[in-house]
Amino acid sequence: MFSKIKYYFFSWIFWIGYFVGARALFLIYNWNQTNGDALFSEIANSFFYGAKLDGSVTGYLMILPALLLILDSLFNKTIFQKILFGYHSLLLIIISFAVILDSGLYSHWGNKLDVYGAFYLNNVGEVLNFVPFKTLLLSTFFFFILLLPFFFIYKKLVHPLLTKQKTKWVTALVFLILGGLSIIPIRGGVGMNPINLSNVYFSNKAFLNHSAINVVWNIIYTYSEKEKLYQSFNYVAADKVEPYMKDLYADHFKAPDLINTKRPNIIFVILESFTSKLIFEKWNGKMITPNLNQLAKEGYYFKNFYSSGDRTDEGLVSILSGYPAQPTSFIINYQSKTAKLPSLVRDLKGAGYSSSFYYGGDINFANMKSYLLQMGMDEIIEKNDFRKSDYSKNKLYAKWGLHDEVIFDKALADIKQSKTPFFKTILTLTSHPPFKTPMPTRIEGTDDNSLFANAAHYTDLALGAFINGLKKETNWDNTLVVLVADHGVPYLDNCSISDPKKYKIPMIWLGGALGNQLSMFEKYASNTDIAYTLLYQMGIEPKIKYPYSKNIFSPFSKSFCFYTFNHGFGFLSDNTTHIYNHTSKRFDKKEGAEFPDSVGNAYLQRVADDYLGK
Repeated sequence: MFSKIKYYFFSWIFWIGYFVGARALFLIYNWNQTNGDALFSEIANSFFYGAKLDGSVTGYLMILPALLLILDSLFNKTIFQKILFGYHSLLLIIISFAVILDSGLYSHWGNKLDVYGAFYLNNVGEVLNFVPFKTLLLSTFFFFILLLPFFFIYKKLVHPLLTKQKTKWVTALVFLILGGLSIIPIRGGVGMNPINLSNVYFSNKAFLNHSAINVVWNIIYTYSEKEKLYQSFNYVAADKVEPYMKDLYADHFKAPDLINTKRPNIIFVILESFTSKLIFEKWNGKMITPNLNQLAKEGYYFKNFYSSGDRTDEGLVSILSGYPAQPTSFIINYQSKTAKLPSLVRDLKGAGYSSSFYYGGDINFANMKSYLLQMGMDEIIEKNDFRKSDYSKNKLYAKWGLHDEVIFDKALADIKQSKTPFFKTILTLTSHPPFKTPMPTRIEGTDDNSLFANAAHYTDLALGAFINGLKKETNWDNTLVVLVADHGVPYLDNCSISDPKKYKIPMIWLGGALGNQLSMFEKYASNTDIAYTLLYQMGIEPKIKYPYSKNIFSPFSKSFCFYTFNHGFGFLSDNTTHIYNHTSKRFDKKEGAEFPDSVGNAYLQRVADDYLGK
């Protein structure tokens, strides 16, 4: 009996030790943030606080061994010991893969891997396409560095403790009790409330809190909570939500006519990850976006413009449907819900417009194709519409997708032959990891920030050539071009996931249809405001109202924007900055009294209720 109990307790110690090693690997993998953002005492605290979740996960993992040890005690069959060895070996492989994936993606996502992020793994091939080869090698190296030592420890030191003994019902009873006691560490103690993320948040630095989170626990937790997360966004009394919303969107209908024709040709260029930190800035001595800088001076430049979320699928929905991003789910994944969204594509189609969407990647990724077709897009051109042989000769075909100049050239050729009026949307790609460009390096550096700046510089060059091509067309005087990013990124200054700088993006309106008026708009607005603003300028009554889209050009509309991140939101205006963390149930930042403290909470509550009701 005692050898089995010894094995059981040493298995507990084994897994606790494994998760300590996994946390150390996460900190090493993301050394730039560990070294630049943390003191030794803070790093130590990430292990101390993280131990709570490590114990919780180990409790889950040890339930099956307890059951197998009960059976082994009753029947004394070697098959149960073999199953135990296979069970622990398989868990080591799966969990090590999750740890490495989480460590590698963190620098891009700014968040721990959870069940929502795991959605992207439905198309593993596409995910691997954007991972640089050297990153794959590094990840493979760390995978084995984590896996092999612990596999050896279990095989040589822990499993041999499990010796064959006579059947004893007393031993079975002991393991029944021990298995039942696992509920205590799983819940985080004997208190009324089970363990949650608040138990491990110990710092005002997001990276340190995230380093304390056990990735396995996070996936289990978000899976168990996925149906309830939105129901928990109940901040204010229900009868106060609508008054807040009516005040935010009051009197935003009247606006001057800025477009000199009611049916211009419309071209949206959605720039992948184009944070405002790129505009009018240099990196390693080189101006990053010289063409975009110039275009900002030729049209309407929106200085305080923000994305609704931090992913492309959220950006598409906010731009084409005027619908805000959700913190921990993506409405684009649910066709029954997106079918009820307003659609800029459909509204323009009702006014006689044809529509086309251009994208250099796989349009099936992140459910984009389904959404675009539901929105009424007539034509979708993506990477599979091109022959690889046409571009691989000149290194213009990347694993992740076609480089931006190829897509711009295709769109420009189609524009020359398109019947008017048309609505064309181009989603760029090259400024997405792995940041591979077909041109010689212009901005030197091998770190992520430099690679991103160089890729953005390439996209800017391709964009400049595209706009120059448009200006030569006879239809230029009847064309409106909207340049806007899908979302921002933490690159260039490594800002936190909740920082407004991550969500601030450029938007520029230009084209002959605007005449020669030049202006800089300082009103706070976001991607959700594009649809209604454009339709008002064109005198088109939408088929479905855009409840989260205001008329930016109206002198009466409120200056504000709203964005979401995992477990929180940001609400900004001229004199207000509210950053709220739903996990800690507090404001990370609260400045200004222009709006009530709870206005952002009410906004998220309204979006959550609306999302659930669709």
